[in-house]
Amino acid sequence: MIDNRLEKIKKITPDQLETADILDLLKLLTSGYLDGFQVGEAKELWWALSRLITGLQAKTISQKTMNQVNRLMVDLGWLALPFLPDSAVENLFKADLLRALSLEIDVLAKIKTFFSFSYGNFNLLEQQRRLMISALKINEELIGDRAIKISDVGEEVAPAIKNWLKDYDQSSNVNQRSRRLNLVEYINTNNNVRQLSAEQKETLRRVLQVYDFVRFLNQLESVSETGHKIPAEKVTVLDREDLASSPVEDESSKEQQEIFQAYQGDQKRAKAIDREQAKLAKKISGKVDQLPAIFYQAVQTKNVAATVAALRLMAETDTLGNFLQTDEKLKQFLSLTWEKQYGKATAEAFKRNPNQPKFVRLFLQYVLQQRLGLDSSEAARLGLHIGNIFVKSGKKEYNRLAYFDVKSKQFRWFEG
Repeated sequence: MIDNRLEKIKKITPDQLETADILDLLKLLTSGYLDGFQVGEAKELWWALSRLITGLQAKTISQKTMNQVNRLMVDLGWLALPFLPDSAVENLFKADLLRALSLEIDVLAKIKTFFSFSYGNFNLLEQQRRLMISALKINEELIGDRAIKISDVGEEVAPAIKNWLKDYDQSSNVNQRSRRLNLVEYINTNNNVRQLSAEQKETLRRVLQVYDFVRFLNQLESVSETGHKIPAEKVTVLDREDLASSPVEDESSKEQQEIFQAYQGDQKRAKAIDREQAKLAKKISGKVDQLPAIFYQAVQTKNVAATVAALRLMAETDTLGNFLQTDEKLKQFLSLTWEKQYGKATAEAFKRNPNQPKFVRLFLQYVLQQRLGLDSSEAARLGLHIGNIFVKSGKKEYNRLAYFDVKSKQFRWFEG
């Protein structure tokens, strides 16, 4: 059943956020979605608000209203966590973890679902895992009212989550933690924890449970260091800050480091694409119908950053498949091109159902390699990034656009 109230919000302009009626409706919807655990509706409302508060038009929104909307988006974000962009997930773990606990959100279940969209793609999974750990380790939300003492700091520090994690790392055995033996011991015996109330101890326990789950996500027996001082262990996965300093490495960790670095690609190109995407997002201000024209212009000028940025935005706004389906000139051109390259059967199948993942793959391959002149590995790497955007929104079938071949150390397109 369509929620007409939600549809109404999708159609408003940023300046309408200033009206009391709209703000009251937003609060009512958010509260209702939380009470009813309506994840799909929460996701829709989060994205609608995200579009409203970004772009040039958002400058008309007062800071007071922006603060109110941001608070609502935190609540909606925790409910719809698996469907948010990585940057939003990072911000929630960096600044609003305690809000999730106060809402009685099952954070571990949300994390599991979030990671499930990356199943089969080690590169993305590891990137997201590290992002979450890094966010937790700079979280300044307070648990408790009194300062805590950490052995290597030499002075008392605020009872912020980031400092509790340091104390936990230095006060617990890493092997036992991977088997969940040390969490109970830490909560029951640590001097810093003893000063907390029963409610605060439970909050800390849940935070550390989240931390350990993400830390040991990819581990079977051994774990890596976290950047805090704990005994060196043989590792299978390294956190970002340990890549250059971990005292012990095995072949598995070296291989994973190579994969992660390969997935990142050239940092200069990555930053150029990110900048271009941010510019385009502001330029269109939610008007996704402008993206095809922007895409065509970028391809014609062989602007790699602008082309990839446009493709990523179309993937994020779920308009890439529709572009292939509704642009008749493009359909006709691709049909003729693919009939020559892949045969008549492929061309006919494309005409009947052009927005299938396999045709999105062929389209990306054509644009990135034949039109922009990228080599097949770099094109497949960028295609993998775009495919991961679809996967993140719940379209798991896009997990088979491209992959990293460990043996050849090249990115390759799936076939068939």
